[in-house]
Amino acid sequence: MKKWIRAVLAGTIILALILFGIFAAQSTQKSTKPEQNPEEQNTSVSENSTSDENTAENSTDDPDIIVKDNVKVITNEMKSEDQPTEVSDNSLTFEKDPGYQTGDVLVAGEISAAPSGFIRKVVQKEKTNQGYRVETEPATLLDVFEKAHIIKQFRLTEDGASETGNNSAYTIKRLSEDESEEETEEENSDYDYSVSINVEEEPVQFSGEAGWGCWLELQIDIEDGEVQCGIAVRSKAGIALECGANSEKEFEKEKTVYERKLPNIEFNAGIVPIVITNHLEAVVGAAGSLEGGIHSSYGATADSTLGFQYDSRTGKVEEVKEGNLNSDGLEWSTVEVNGRLEAYIAIRPSAKLYDSAGLNLSGGAVGKAEGQAKVSMKDDLGGYAGSLELSISPRIKGKAVVDIPVIDKKMQETDLFDRTFDPIWSKHWESSADWQKDMEWTETGEQGDIYVTRYGEVNQCDSTAFQFEIPKGWEIQTEEVGGSMDAVRENVVLTNDRGVTVSFWYCQGALGGYSRDMLKAQVSQADTSNFVPGYPWGTDRDCSDLGEFMVARVHITGEMMAGIDDDYVPVDSTLFAVIPTSRLGEIEFAGQAGDVDEFSFDYPTPVAFIAEAPDGTFTEKEEEQVIRILKSFKVAELD
Repeated sequence: MKKWIRAVLAGTIILALILFGIFAAQSTQKSTKPEQNPEEQNTSVSENSTSDENTAENSTDDPDIIVKDNVKVITNEMKSEDQPTEVSDNSLTFEKDPGYQTGDVLVAGEISAAPSGFIRKVVQKEKTNQGYRVETEPATLLDVFEKAHIIKQFRLTEDGASETGNNSAYTIKRLSEDESEEETEEENSDYDYSVSINVEEEPVQFSGEAGWGCWLELQIDIEDGEVQCGIAVRSKAGIALECGANSEKEFEKEKTVYERKLPNIEFNAGIVPIVITNHLEAVVGAAGSLEGGIHSSYGATADSTLGFQYDSRTGKVEEVKEGNLNSDGLEWSTVEVNGRLEAYIAIRPSAKLYDSAGLNLSGGAVGKAEGQAKVSMKDDLGGYAGSLELSISPRIKGKAVVDIPVIDKKMQETDLFDRTFDPIWSKHWESSADWQKDMEWTETGEQGDIYVTRYGEVNQCDSTAFQFEIPKGWEIQTEEVGGSMDAVRENVVLTNDRGVTVSFWYCQGALGGYSRDMLKAQVSQADTSNFVPGYPWGTDRDCSDLGEFMVARVHITGEMMAGIDDDYVPVDSTLFAVIPTSRLGEIEFAGQAGDVDEFSFDYPTPVAFIAEAPDGTFTEKEEEQVIRILKSFKVAELD
């Protein structure tokens, strides 16, 4: 028992000695530290605290983001006295000294003095009566980040933007090409925007509706002093557009049916606020040249990704352009029309970093109807006579905008695309193979006539008879038949109410005559001809060596009076004639017998078929009619 008590006492003494030694060592360390007075001690703590704060300010847990040490951020969460009271193009004004140094890079998020944010570099600072003025110059993302890897996609709505779960390590370009066919529930929901259309812009009226959704895609990669930046907008839309136009002249009209500045997008890359401004509008428009009126309507759905990809290593801006358009076709109606109508609808989003550099887009569909048609009561025509070309095509336009170079100083404003693509739907409609005659049919059966020349019939000889059409609205002004000894054996002249004439001449030989008037003209083909040369009746001569015939447009460009003028005096007049295609090109001739000798052909004696206008010019409708008459000229088909 006594031994056990002695052992316990010995252990207690040893433990006490150990504790005493530890306490003595700690006391010795404290006594060797230099003493500081309270003021010095407080200053040191303040300096250490500020240093730690600056280190923490530009540090981030994200290994993909490294912010440069001279970057300072300004946010709306800061005290108002630490935010600028005024922001101009090249300066900031503060109530008190903000403490910035020359060379500091300032990045602002959405603040009251600059709702779109900015990136600026400090040039100098000075005290003024209004406070402190900080002069700045533009800065770029390369001035802000040592390293950055940012991939974002936002769904844009009228109430704001929400980040989607589609962010990945793709560039914008690959994101548009490799997008999964499976859509998220978020993307497949109803359109975020819709508009009912009921507007008028003389001479056009629009009606219909449209709905669409938009997703903004942003990619920024910065490393080793180089930047790659891509911005694109993905759009999905459904449209139904009706357009009516009634005009007697060419027109081009456009009307905005939706416009809104969308809420800004702001997010942080490390400690740096990134601000994206967004604007969205929808427009309808029409262009054309009509005689009469037409109404067209079509529906379509579209899905597209449009944007750009910039790479500072090359200094180039590449387009991002993917999409598709689907439609069941274009419907139309008219009382009577001749001409062209294009009607379109387009969605136009824009997105810019700090409202300074980004993207302006326009994407939509255009429906086109061109030709002539009118209501017809003829039983087998289905209500209309005529011929129309119908189509629906995608149309896009895009531009990389650089108001202030916040992405890279080398980046230039670039037109990305401006194109109307080949139709995704087209149709050629005609009432029948002989639709031109369908156009002339009336409820009483009255339509144009076929005229057959009469020289052989009147003179009871075997002479070739020719035939040609007389359209409704044209009259026979002259109908003269001579004999075999007459210089002009037959002359028939058609005319309209303005005095435009189409003349048939059958002559014994060249009319000849003296003229000092020389003319220079350019001969081109206006249309093909139905006239096929062969053996003239009552002869064994083969006139097929005349070759192929055409309806020629003869544009007279110069006139010269021999002995008076040294050179051709410019003139501008036009006539049409049925002549061989071998006459194509520039010609010079004397106007000795009007235009008959120059634009006749031997069959076997001279024959001419010519259209002329009193002032040397034809209206569009007159030109169509005279070409049609001349084209119909051929050897008569007699029973």
